[in-house]
Amino acid sequence: MSSSVAQCCETCKMVAPQLVRIEAASVTYKYGEVALNVQIKFSEVISSATVSAELNL
Repeated sequence: MSSSVAQCCETCKMVAPQLVRIEAASVTYKYGEVALNVQIKFSEVISSATVSAELNL
């Protein structure tokens, strides 16, 4: 599961520079019976973008 989270974070890192002024985005991935909720928040400055992942078991 941790590898899937890592891949998601890498994807976010690749997509982040292309996004401008996106305040919040929410994506839910289904991994078997585990729902991976990824919340992405971007400020106007991309360098201060934060990515958080939560595992809902």
